[in-house]
Amino acid sequence: QDISVISGGFLAGDRNSIIRLHQLYYKKFINLIEKQKIDDDQTMLVLLINEYPELFHIYYGDWFDAFELF
Repeated sequence: QDISVISGGFLAGDRNSIIRLHQLYYKKFINLIEKQKIDDDQTMLVLLINEYPELFHIYYGDWFDAFELF
């Protein structure tokens, strides 16, 4: 069983990482729209994390815990 859940979110990264995320997100979203497989963006982050796990570092915790990383 393959389960992925992302609730809320805090995305951070250097300039190049955010630009790369934007490119992948946009490309995936347009591709799914053209295939009529999606009608909103709510699943996009989960799909990208599953497709490109090497690009993400997932931290588990409460929402404000993310600020302790910086």
